Amino acid sequence: MVLDDYYSYLSRNLKQKSDHVRTAFRTHNPSVGENREVIVQEFLKEHLPFAFGVDTGLILSEDGEFSNQADLVVYDQLYNSALYPTMLNKLFLVESVYAMIEVKTHINRETIKDAIEKCVRFKKLKRSFSGVPSYPKINDSLFILWGFEGTSNESIKKNILEEVDKLSIEIQPDFIIIPDRILISMGSYRKLSKYGMEGSPHREAINQQFPDKKYEELFSPYLFSDLGQNSLLNFIVWLSSWLHGAGTRSVPLQSYLEIDKEYGYQF
Repeated sequence: MVLDDYYSYLSRNLKQKSDHVRTAFRTHNPSVGENREVIVQEFLKEHLPFAFGVDTGLILSEDGEFSNQADLVVYDQLYNSALYPTMLNKLFLVESVYAMIEVKTHINRETIKDAIEKCVRFKKLKRSFSGVPSYPKINDSLFILWGFEGTSNESIKKNILEEVDKLSIEIQPDFIIIPDRILISMGSYRKLSKYGMEGSPHREAINQQFPDKKYEELFSPYLFSDLGQNSLLNFIVWLSSWLHGAGTRSVPLQSYLEIDKEYGYQF
């Protein structure tokens, strides 16, 4: 199949670019990390529809809370623009954001723990969407951990479960990917994909069939898959499907204004 071959080629190409960066900048680790972020950014810009912008910066909620520095942000660029748009690191209002992506050279116990701490902070940001042009169909935002290398599959699985088992589904990461090796799904994405949207015919049918069962009792909340070079294809299919289903997003700018502040006077 053309699509299979194409994404297998891209998977190999991303690995080659990553290896080249590691060799070229072997004496300066920060440059290795920054250049690998650029590799992922370029891939997503080239393979997501134009409606979805991909950039880097901080994410702000209306109550003044910030995310950690986001390696990459996927946002609705049809109805929103970043603050400080000409700067290298921009400021995104959280309602415009579809996903926050953390890019790691190596996925191991330490990087998993660090990424999940950032995930929890991001997922807990307050969101109050605008209804113009329409309210989003999905209110959640995704958190994605993207790595280029990693420890053994079993070690990654063990370290992830140690961190996420104590978290509610709503604040867990959604995807963890090494493009030429593994793809892991969990969190609100996995729940939506298996259980359907609240009020949807699919979920209603499940609830009627199993009226006394919770989601966690019906489905495994985690999917760990070794897909080799097919990992990237599956990831882009799942991500694109979620993005299209999420609907448009726009920021209620008035929510970011200070209520008691006098901005001027009438004359």
